[in-house]
Amino acid sequence: MTLVIDFGAINTVGMVDGQLVTVDGAPWLPSVVHSGVVGADASLLGRGQESRDLKSSLDPLMVGAVFARMVSAARARFGEVGDVVATHPAVWPPERVAVLARAVGVPEVRMVPEPVAIAALAPAGGTVLVVDAGGGTWDVAVVRDQTVVASAAVPVDLDQRIVERVRPSLVEPVKDDATRAELLAAARVGKELLSRHHIAEIVLPDHRAVRLTRAEFEFLIAPDITNLMAMVSEVTTDVAVTHISLVGGCSRIPLLALRLSAVTGQQVMADPEPETAVARGAAALNRGPTTP
Repeated sequence: MTLVIDFGAINTVGMVDGQLVTVDGAPWLPSVVHSGVVGADASLLGRGQESRDLKSSLDPLMVGAVFARMVSAARARFGEVGDVVATHPAVWPPERVAVLARAVGVPEVRMVPEPVAIAALAPAGGTVLVVDAGGGTWDVAVVRDQTVVASAAVPVDLDQRIVERVRPSLVEPVKDDATRAELLAAARVGKELLSRHHIAEIVLPDHRAVRLTRAEFEFLIAPDITNLMAMVSEVTTDVAVTHISLVGGCSRIPLLALRLSAVTGQQVMADPEPETAVARGAAALNRGPTTP
């Protein structure tokens, strides 16, 4: 059996034979480490001092701990795992890809660019524009025949933009890691709610709430969306795109699909399960073409 692992900035997703690997009862593993503990429990134990942003720092020990937890969970559910397919951003240089491959900790590892995996879910035979709006980075790429023709990426932190919006309402400045983590978590919940509703309340550490509308949120993230559209225009110059794949947790923000449709002139629909799209695509690539 082959284990597919999508190491994400926020969550890590594993899949074996088309089935998600559950970790601690959840369909994915938070990419968080604290004192040797990995996942959601690391956040509870760390209280703001846990190690995050592992995809940026690429600390071999921390990243290795995340992979080891996913491999262990896969073996517990599916039995012995053979080779592993791991995904990585298309813009990463070979040395970063090599660090990630070593961190997997198994002899046989196949590395696949994330947009190539996502493009495998699109209709065959075309040129795919992949827009991966993740929690820590927004990536765009053009994929043709399992090859990345052009790519670009920009770091984002929409949660922090919400934190800055509500900061004037705080009675006292944020002085400790636990309070900072609590505020970021509230901002993340608010961001997710605003993808489904027009109004959300951001609960402050002192239990008061600040109301935020979707229109206000869209104004806050306007610079990020402008940067994203600029990257889309850049990578699609002189390229005839036949399909657009919009994935990533932030792809649920309605404005992203609207702006992307306006820029490309094509209808854009976000993947209904954006958190698992990379893993599903890599699994499809690993299975290869099916015969009738």
